[in-house]
Amino acid sequence: MPEDGFSDIVDRLVSGLGNSLLENERYADYLVVLDEFYANLKAYVAPKADRFFWMLDTDVAPAEIRVQVEYPGACFNPTQAVTISEQAIETRPIGGLGLAIISALSDTMTYHYEKGWNVIRLQLNCVQNTEDKD
Repeated sequence: MPEDGFSDIVDRLVSGLGNSLLENERYADYLVVLDEFYANLKAYVAPKADRFFWMLDTDVAPAEIRVQVEYPGACFNPTQAVTISEQAIETRPIGGLGLAIISALSDTMTYHYEKGWNVIRLQLNCVQNTEDKD
């Protein structure tokens, strides 16, 4: 819901996904990614919509967290964001850092636009403890 705060969204996710999410080694990264999506949608997409809503789907497995975010609106491909150059915070223009953070934390990120909907899929892979097998 657009009026929900970030903590409300996280509470519902944890309630539905439980320990599989909380105990996943990428949980902290997932929260950062989710917060960046939430902040960007609330700041840049919602004000332009008469009635704004978005959908979030999260699948958790021991080796990964898969996320899909969907929202209606103008086509905006976050995978085409320019690389953020290093700049002092005092001189940095506003915009783009959230997408850079999402991209940096995601192992894969894909985008497509279909019938007025932006669909972003990303995956956060977990480090596997593997032994050398010679």
